[in-house]
Amino acid sequence: FLQPTDGIFVLKDVRIEGLRQALRVMKPGGTWELVIPPALAFGATAQPNIGPNSTLIVELTLHEINPPPAAPAQP
Repeated sequence: FLQPTDGIFVLKDVRIEGLRQALRVMKPGGTWELVIPPALAFGATAQPNIGPNSTLIVELTLHEINPPPAAPAQP
């Protein structure tokens, strides 16, 4: 199973497609319970403590959205 964690995530670094899809439409302050089917999780690939073709159940709270840092100015 997944352990609860707190952290800052960059959307492109999130490997679970089901989480990526949810984060794109969540509003700050929202808490959702997600039931992510294997096809949108890890599929047939086992992970530590997660068997192959597992459905994930995740509680996700979006605290805030930070815009990406500005690109350095080109001379």
